[in-house]
Amino acid sequence: MLYMFADRFIPLDKALTVGVQVPCKDIKVQRKPLTAEMFAVAFHALREAGVVSLEISTKKVLFIKTTRVDVKLLKQEPRPGLEEAIVANAGAEESAKGIVMAWYGQDVNDPWARVIKAGVDEAIGAGLMTHVDAERGGVGGFLMGKTRIEPVCEEIAKLQPEFELWAGRWELFKANEGDLYNKMIFDCGSAISARMEQDDDRFDD
Repeated sequence: MLYMFADRFIPLDKALTVGVQVPCKDIKVQRKPLTAEMFAVAFHALREAGVVSLEISTKKVLFIKTTRVDVKLLKQEPRPGLEEAIVANAGAEESAKGIVMAWYGQDVNDPWARVIKAGVDEAIGAGLMTHVDAERGGVGGFLMGKTRIEPVCEEIAKLQPEFELWAGRWELFKANEGDLYNKMIFDCGSAISARMEQDDDRFDD
């Protein structure tokens, strides 16, 4: 839902940011804020469904106070997309950051693209995006694939009333539980960034 109408909540792309095209609009939004919010939305949706509980916890270690979003799995049930990723890892991990990092399994070259792909895959399954013939030649098709993914704009447009209802609940959550919202965004964003594959090359003196 957030991905389909991302321009309502996510900052617009700028010269020095990586942009993501909003389906059916000539608009790009910033990828890093989008991916963090996509995970935060998934955590919140699970709480709304009674699947998990969310709570900020504070601990002091060696006089340093740290906070995190604790996640407790309340029940198992099939969920779509990133929500399923959270449920699958919530049993072994107790924090939002730990769950997001566990979903990757290992560091990757572009962790933000992995989140976007999960959103696209869910949209394809829901009939909101589809594979179409890319009309590439033999070599182009071999190198870049014979199909590309396009939004199904008429189906996305039908979601507008449902989106408005959801957007109202999301705004209410942000207003009433701002500390939890901000911490979720921070923890999800930092978890995604932490999965960026590092260059381990070493050079002798």
